[in-house]
Amino acid sequence: MKQVLEKFGTPENLEDPRIRSLLVHLIDQWSLQHDHARERLFLEDLNARCTHAINSLVELHRNKNSFLGMASHDLRNPLISIRGLAEILLSEVAGDLSRTQKEYLSIISSTSNGMLGLVNDLLDVSVMERGQLNIHRVMGSMKDLVEERVQVYSPIAEEKDVRLSARCHEVPHFLFDPVRLGQVMDNLLGNAVKFSPSGSLVEVLLEKEGKSARFTVADSGPGIPSEDLERIFREFQKSGSRPTAGERSTGLGLAIAKKIVEAHGGCISASNGPEKGAVFTFHIPFDQPI
Repeated sequence: MKQVLEKFGTPENLEDPRIRSLLVHLIDQWSLQHDHARERLFLEDLNARCTHAINSLVELHRNKNSFLGMASHDLRNPLISIRGLAEILLSEVAGDLSRTQKEYLSIISSTSNGMLGLVNDLLDVSVMERGQLNIHRVMGSMKDLVEERVQVYSPIAEEKDVRLSARCHEVPHFLFDPVRLGQVMDNLLGNAVKFSPSGSLVEVLLEKEGKSARFTVADSGPGIPSEDLERIFREFQKSGSRPTAGERSTGLGLAIAKKIVEAHGGCISASNGPEKGAVFTFHIPFDQPI
């Protein structure tokens, strides 16, 4: 380009509009090619940096999951022992206890049980994020499973003066993991009771919808803030609503439930009721591949 300008960029040539136009065109083309070359180098460097950052994040994520798995596993057995020993002492098989001793042991039992729930959730998250969630499907009745889990949670609800009402329609027997789906139901039922005020109703519905089983839990609590609806199934996310009796939450239960439902080929969603309360629904297809 320098040589071209020296040869044709003389004052005499510049007076010729054709030469002047040609030179302007050549300069524009040269500038464009030069800019493209610089952009290509910049993008190549940016891509290399992004690739390195992504690889680093993947490695950090893998290390985090490994640490969570090891730490949770090491904490689980001592917590089981603490809870078990507290319950044995509370049963007074080892001797009578004073009122104060019973109160202290009740606190130890309750606290260790809550910590064990958190550790189990962390273990589940660690397993699922490593892609090692195993679903053991057996032919069974989802209606029986729902009725069983409602029966388990009814006494818990009664302690808060909350009534559980279940309508379970017949659905075909199909292949599913009763332990894992029971875990999902426990989470949804537990949350419904947790956020329900005294004297309210929690409604449970199981029905056939197309080629899937549809399970719904609707409570009469404060509902889910609109800004939380999109993120409520993410890990360590909690709703802005507060439990009515100050119950604790790890922010992991719904994330785990989502992964279990999706591992069954289904989907789970949350919404607010027409008047008040939260509604959680999941679908499990009957003809899922094994």
